[in-house]
Amino acid sequence: MQNSPEIIRWNSHKSYLTRVADAGFPTIPTEWVRKGETGDLAEILDRRGWQDAVVKPAISASAHGTIKVDKDSLDEGQAHLDGLTHSGDALIQPYLHDFTTTGETSVIWLGGEQSHSVRRPSGMHTSLEVAHLGAPLEPSAEELALAGAVYDWITPAPLYARIDVLNTVDYGLLVLELELVEPALYLRHSQAIADRFALSVKRLLDAAR
Repeated sequence: MQNSPEIIRWNSHKSYLTRVADAGFPTIPTEWVRKGETGDLAEILDRRGWQDAVVKPAISASAHGTIKVDKDSLDEGQAHLDGLTHSGDALIQPYLHDFTTTGETSVIWLGGEQSHSVRRPSGMHTSLEVAHLGAPLEPSAEELALAGAVYDWITPAPLYARIDVLNTVDYGLLVLELELVEPALYLRHSQAIADRFALSVKRLLDAAR
């Protein structure tokens, strides 16, 4: 039930999204630029038909190293992309305006059970403190079904997981991220949920003795 080294290893690099997509789950369209490669940002946006996009490192958290670019900031975006690929892999995705109009839904599992959900603002648009506050909500049946199917796909089953989804105008309901390595779990919203998670950890430790 614990988050195994295997899970942590593959979840630490955003290339895991390719595995999620290959498993049949809807994810954000993504262009990859590997370490040492030169990606032409203008060509990518033109070929994809993206008016604006985000450029981000393949290993990051809380939008660290992520910038938004458009036709008027291609030089800045290209310089940022080149800087990222000098030391690691990078990815380019369309900017989803639904982040600001709707907000993403984070569905959380603790101890093998779906425990709670929050509406979470993007780290690109708020401070880290605000992004980690969130607001409790009841996900739609469609959001819960998608997140649940992705959770069931994860092997071995994790002790904790946060699956972020977003219902978009252009692409429909998407899986944004699988947060399996030290995610914000929003335990502050319920003492009962925090206590349940503590009990799950205790049971795990007791079983290991």
